[in-house]
Amino acid sequence: MANQTTLTIVTTMIAALMLCATVPATTWTPAPAPQNTNAKKRSKKVVEAERREVLSKRTGRYTVRGEYDLSLGRGPNTIPVQMEGDYEVQAMFEGQVLLERSISRFPGQDPTTSWSLFSCRRATNEYWSISFDASRTPFMYLAGLTVDDEVRLADPARIVYSNTAFKEKGRWKSTFGFKSAKRPIFTLAMTPSENIEPVEILAATIAGPLLPKNRNRKRNDKDTAKNWHEEHELLAKFAGDFEDKRKKVTVHTRVICAGRFLLWISKEDGLLSEVAITGFDGPQQKFSHWRVPADQSGPHAFTGTYAKERLSLNAFLASGEIQIDIRKPDIINIKRRGTGGNGRLKLQRKMK
Repeated sequence: MANQTTLTIVTTMIAALMLCATVPATTWTPAPAPQNTNAKKRSKKVVEAERREVLSKRTGRYTVRGEYDLSLGRGPNTIPVQMEGDYEVQAMFEGQVLLERSISRFPGQDPTTSWSLFSCRRATNEYWSISFDASRTPFMYLAGLTVDDEVRLADPARIVYSNTAFKEKGRWKSTFGFKSAKRPIFTLAMTPSENIEPVEILAATIAGPLLPKNRNRKRNDKDTAKNWHEEHELLAKFAGDFEDKRKKVTVHTRVICAGRFLLWISKEDGLLSEVAITGFDGPQQKFSHWRVPADQSGPHAFTGTYAKERLSLNAFLASGEIQIDIRKPDIINIKRRGTGGNGRLKLQRKMK
């Protein structure tokens, strides 16, 4: 019971610190580009090869074993709690973006499912990760570069970090912690699973229910990042399978993470064209939305409000907006510009 209480306190502290991680700005500057034309070509090839290698190494299924340090990496001695889990990664957009899903199991606690998107901005060679789960309402955004063959990510305020080092035989090691601490909070070992079936997270999600059977409606935590809000109920209004009049664009939306987030899976002419996630950030009292289109390697962040059956989203630190109108039954009207996309889209619910 003591360990479970401590874990709850630690998780709350991390969730509060992650409020700063919703900002998509970072403090890293890419290395100066080579001045010689031939050197530029060689550098581009090397960077592209590294990027593809980093992304391909993460794909697949893994079993997870690790430790959680209850002292937050700051105590004189490690106070470890053993944990285990399952981790699966699906490559999207011809291997340019990864969709990751993990299940973590701690002694005496129910399993926790976490999702994340991972990729590399081709313009800056900077890796990024957006993660979210049912235990807290804000998104976590981390970004960084590779150093000594290790992917090193941190939040924009450089409070926390997440490092990934690849080992032999498809294994890799992941650490997560506070930059000011002397030890990581998490130390995880990833080992390829014996299950070699292709990872189909998107297909399984589309085939699943529109809403999760059980929803995390916790309301009494002092940390608003962990509480259920009435705005979470609104996500169910957007759930379903939709297509445009010409049947060229298909959009599948599912409420995931125990009711805390909405996953958008968009296809054009049968091919995956965009993945997006919508959630309600309790501490900020705003809706948050991240979209990752197939033709770009960077995510686009939006915040906004819901009123009169419209979800209005404005781009963060960029020019763009998305307005999602559901005033008409079984119809979603989407108006987009800038980083929100191009033009208007009228979607009709597909009746089974």
